[in-house]
Amino acid sequence: MRTADTRRESGSPLLPLHLCSSVFICGFLFPLLACLPSASAQPMTTRITDAPADARVLERVIHIEIAADGRITRSERRVVEFLTDFAQEIYADPAVVFDSSSQRLSIDVARTTEPDGTIQDTPSIGINELSLPDLIGVPAFASIRETVVTHVGIQPGAKAELAWTLEDTVPPPRGNAGGEVALHWAIPIEHFELRVSVPSGVELQHECYGCSLAPVISEDAGARTYLWQASDLEPIDWFESHPHVGGPEDGLDGPRIVFSTAANWEVAVAPLREAVRTGSAGQLGIADRLDAVTESLPTVFQKVEFLQAFVGEELATVHIPRGLPLRLPDGAQGTLERSGGTPLEKAILLAALVAGWVTPKLVLAATPAGASGVPWVASFPEVFVVVTIDGAMYWLPVDRRGMWQPGPGFSFRTVLPLDEPSRGPQPMYGSPSPGGIAATVELTVADDGAASADVSLTLTGVQNPYADLRADKSDPSDSLGDDAAALLPSGQAGEVVLEAFGPDRTSGTATVTGRLDEEAPGTLTLPLPWPGGDPFPPGMYRSSRDTPLEVEQPFARKVTWVVRLPDGWEARLLPPTVSVTSAVGRFEQSVVVGGGEVRVERTLEIVRAQSVVVGDGEVRVGRSVVGEQMQIEPSEYDGLLRIYRAFVTAGSSPLVIAPSP
Repeated sequence: MRTADTRRESGSPLLPLHLCSSVFICGFLFPLLACLPSASAQPMTTRITDAPADARVLERVIHIEIAADGRITRSERRVVEFLTDFAQEIYADPAVVFDSSSQRLSIDVARTTEPDGTIQDTPSIGINELSLPDLIGVPAFASIRETVVTHVGIQPGAKAELAWTLEDTVPPPRGNAGGEVALHWAIPIEHFELRVSVPSGVELQHECYGCSLAPVISEDAGARTYLWQASDLEPIDWFESHPHVGGPEDGLDGPRIVFSTAANWEVAVAPLREAVRTGSAGQLGIADRLDAVTESLPTVFQKVEFLQAFVGEELATVHIPRGLPLRLPDGAQGTLERSGGTPLEKAILLAALVAGWVTPKLVLAATPAGASGVPWVASFPEVFVVVTIDGAMYWLPVDRRGMWQPGPGFSFRTVLPLDEPSRGPQPMYGSPSPGGIAATVELTVADDGAASADVSLTLTGVQNPYADLRADKSDPSDSLGDDAAALLPSGQAGEVVLEAFGPDRTSGTATVTGRLDEEAPGTLTLPLPWPGGDPFPPGMYRSSRDTPLEVEQPFARKVTWVVRLPDGWEARLLPPTVSVTSAVGRFEQSVVVGGGEVRVERTLEIVRAQSVVVGDGEVRVGRSVVGEQMQIEPSEYDGLLRIYRAFVTAGSSPLVIAPSP
């Protein structure tokens, strides 16, 4: 990396802890307000590659103007030269994702210079603003837009130029602005330039994290400008790098320039320290631990690094109440529910951030695994929390890290309200009714090997609390029909009849009819799936635990398969008979053959334990219930693990039937 740097500004760098809106353009993620670069607390995993590139960036110039109230106007110009045909599939359709409620986007230049010098402008029909389909029904993301620019005339040797401007239409909540820009991409960058302008008198805290690039600083016409320049930036290897907050595609886990107009460390951290001391936080020693460590660190940069790691470790994952009107991406709820800390710890720390000096703003970050149907450029962080402030919903990404052990004297039922942290801890009692699922599958096999099935599925409790936020605005009960249809072992489901739904239309009875195809001539292999999917939290693979595990509310599931065989048929392979019982619950599977049929019955129960509050303390009898979660103690984890293994084994054991020899 070569730089035109001639001067480094004096003063200590400060990484911002505000969260930010972000814009993602063809592989680059740009935070637009002051943001939380939690990747800086992690080891860098970006790997430089010398593999031949399919394209290269000839020029990337970014100009960021920060107004006195914190609003940002960002302009970027980028010229990409295409070297292979494959590059067209990856880089010819750049996209800008932005928040239309607080930002205004304009495409200034979109054109292609062909190898013979012919210039083709992208027609207006090639510039399209889209709503992300999987986000339409989610209130927190209703204003998110994606503008896709489809370059024309792309071929090896062509150069595509794109210039755009994105303006904040509202200032950030606390007037501070900032962001970060990754230096590397998946293709080489020949010339890089970042220019950040702030009003005269405003100090811009900055750091080139993972690199030594420094800005040239100038004063002109009432503005102070910071200029970073570099050349010959190597590409990163997507396959060798590992995703973090932004994923390897945008290089956010590698070298990057971080900047912020936030105040210095002491000013910024004071409200956080005070907020952490509210309620019973002092009893847990969190504030004392924060003070003791930060005071021993010699530099501001190290202090900020510690705070980011502290938030990642202590906050980790925060339980999201089921009552919030949210639809979580696939796998997110399970990730959130994995925790090595107590709800009180996590709620206090989150409330401290909210009450202190971080007002979360909508964040988009890219990871390879995202919500179904959402372009990878708008995928979600793997771990995040959601808070409601003044009636508005905010999503807060958090690293999944371990949590330290709390001290005695706290109540598992005490949860700090996230939208009113100044009130202190408030008790939460009660919980929704346990979810129960019972299914009966009556499968009739004809003499020719064809089969038909009737499925009766009865659900109690709320099985899908987010069904009413489906992106297609369809009836929430459709998800129950999907669950019932999934019980068919193979082939396609036919008619789905929904019956007897409750007022919320998220529970009731469904009947599915359909026909099943043979997997091999004269043989039917019948997987015996579970209705409603896997109810266990992800990560049930550890042999032991040292901290409580949060699981769903008590639930019961029972499925009965009755397979009627034609004359002359027999069961060639039967699922195993299983019985596992522990203090957590039980799993049983019984198999009975006779009378021309095979009957397989499974029962899974995770039972509720009692938690009694006596005076200022709590006496727990079995497991405690926190809001809508249960605490499985380390001593009980082995029993839960044995039930889970039996559940998985039974679910992977099919029934094979065929004509008798």
